[in-house]
Amino acid sequence: MKTLTAFRRKVLILMAAFGLMGSALKQNALMAQLPDCTGTFMYGIWNDSIRSTNNVPSEIRSINFTTGAVGGLVGGTTILISKSGSGGPYYGSAGLGLDPIFKNFFVMTQMSSAIQKDIIAINPLTGGTTVIATTPTLTNANVPDLLTNYHFVKLAISPGGIGYAIGVQRDTVTSFNSAKCNPLISFTTCGATVLAGCSTIKLLGYLSNSVVQTKNWNLFNGDIAFDNAGNLYFLTVGFHDVNGNGRYCDARLLRIAAANIPLVPGTGSIPLSVVADYNGLDSTVVNGIAFNTLGQLFFSTRLFSGQQGPCPGATCPTFTNNIFRSTTPGTVAPLAGFTNPTAGKSISDLASCNFPLGVLADIKMQLSGWNESGSAKLKWEVNLNNQVMHYELQASEDGSNFETVARVNVTDATSAMATYSYTDNKVGTRNIRYYRVREVLPTGSSYYSNVVKINLGSKLTLLSKPSPNPFFGKFDLRLELKSASPIAIRLRNQGGSLVYQRNISGNTGENRISINGLDGLSRGVYMVEITVDEEIIREKLIKQ
Repeated sequence: MKTLTAFRRKVLILMAAFGLMGSALKQNALMAQLPDCTGTFMYGIWNDSIRSTNNVPSEIRSINFTTGAVGGLVGGTTILISKSGSGGPYYGSAGLGLDPIFKNFFVMTQMSSAIQKDIIAINPLTGGTTVIATTPTLTNANVPDLLTNYHFVKLAISPGGIGYAIGVQRDTVTSFNSAKCNPLISFTTCGATVLAGCSTIKLLGYLSNSVVQTKNWNLFNGDIAFDNAGNLYFLTVGFHDVNGNGRYCDARLLRIAAANIPLVPGTGSIPLSVVADYNGLDSTVVNGIAFNTLGQLFFSTRLFSGQQGPCPGATCPTFTNNIFRSTTPGTVAPLAGFTNPTAGKSISDLASCNFPLGVLADIKMQLSGWNESGSAKLKWEVNLNNQVMHYELQASEDGSNFETVARVNVTDATSAMATYSYTDNKVGTRNIRYYRVREVLPTGSSYYSNVVKINLGSKLTLLSKPSPNPFFGKFDLRLELKSASPIAIRLRNQGGSLVYQRNISGNTGENRISINGLDGLSRGVYMVEITVDEEIIREKLIKQ
């Protein structure tokens, strides 16, 4: 009897062990199905391309960065994304994002300028959907302007797991306020527990008007993606009437610096700068972009055989889907291995959970500038000097409309690395002036530097960015003051809450400041604000 009891006990122990092992194997198999963030795959969403009125589900599939080969259905199933409204229901989504932390996909319902938009979380293992937020019908503290008149086709998740989307005013009548055509919104992705209504939407402001496009209310297409520092890249293509025919044109890559992405709701203008013109994409619709770990940029496109854009279903021209890769700014090459997997569907947006340290890193052109005795002192460093035809220094009074103020010829054309400087003495009477450098190659391609803002009446100059960044328990600042003044230093978290404040007596000239005692802060993105009188400099920092 004792022997039988002992045998049964062993059997039960073995059964329990195998049960646990089976559970672990099952869990490992499920984990293997989660989206890849190691740089092998990006992901695309496919929608109905024949404008069917039936309930047409979408597909999310992996795409190999190297070959362009398309994988199986995420979650092993198609996904119905729909929203009812005037002229609807509407199916599919032109915006796709991927949370790098919890690996959920996110989309926004599309089309119609008269209905609310849903933000939907998609479980990558099951294809299950949850509406986590809906744009409100009334204004509130987080959304001070209505968002129902916008079509959100540009969506991405930041390295910190916050969602962002850019809208466009869908109709093209000129009576719209052109300064409010492209809102930038953020939304929380709800962490590990995704429930209906768990997300908070914030309207952060509107993209600076004339930088985006001369007729920026015609921006129907494009997409956004982030680098590791939280800078937002925006590839956009305008839709115009060209010789009586609709045409997508003026493809360009723009950049919103991480420090210029607001943390709190507002309706102000958000500055951005041009990185490069993509003339090779001017005759296509660019729906999606994604980065790999090397900082190479990938585009999902439609290439039309005739008139592009809105048209009756029967007379719409045929098109082909392509994936292009860009290794240097302004250049594109197709991924030969890409093919459309399902008849009647067209790839729309792209997403990845890769956030590169450098973007299109073969090109380096970093501009810095400061006020020196009432003149604008400019300095830029480049790494393709031996391939450049000339440089153009461009200035602006408003940060949007630039004109060339100086042409600088190449020196030592045998050297790839070079540093240039220029002093602009003709700064006019305004206190604020913006500068950028345009690098022109013999091929006709042109690249743009970052934009620097010089306060010609400024008391405060930031001599070097806060470092180290990312930081652990402290960071250092180097400031220059024209005269002795109090300095206020504030640190805010990603929600905009004040987490640190310090007041310092600043001296004339250089001031070196160490900010200590930050070990207890949670990991994440923070904004440091440096204030002297009414001047404020803001820089984004990452706490490790």
